[in-house]
Amino acid sequence: MADLTIRVGDLRFEARWEEAAPRTREAMRAWLPIRTKLIHCKWSGESTWVPFGDERPAVGFENHTSYPAPGDLLIYTGDISECEILFPYGACSFSSRVGPSGVATVPPTMRVSVTGSSGQPSSVRSPR
Repeated sequence: MADLTIRVGDLRFEARWEEAAPRTREAMRAWLPIRTKLIHCKWSGESTWVPFGDERPAVGFENHTSYPAPGDLLIYTGDISECEILFPYGACSFSSRVGPSGVATVPPTMRVSVTGSSGQPSSVRSPR
């Protein structure tokens, strides 16, 4: 059984929260359900994102990465730019209008794994 169901158009994904991100899990659960549109990323590559503006979950660094893969969600808590969730479908390197993120300057980012009904990582492909 999944911890979370993600619906995008007619697609449905079953997700489980990463064990390594308990503060993120609790902060994001308080925001559920999230009903919004996905926007194609401008700077991060093959990904979509959900902006949250000035909302800021206070979770600190937890399971952070700058390279989410298809099957991951990246929650950026917004230290330099606005708070957002990235939902990658291909090659992605988290970046913002202030430039690419590097390990020394990356504000907190976290992951949750997205799996299909088989329990395997889901593949999300670019709509072409």
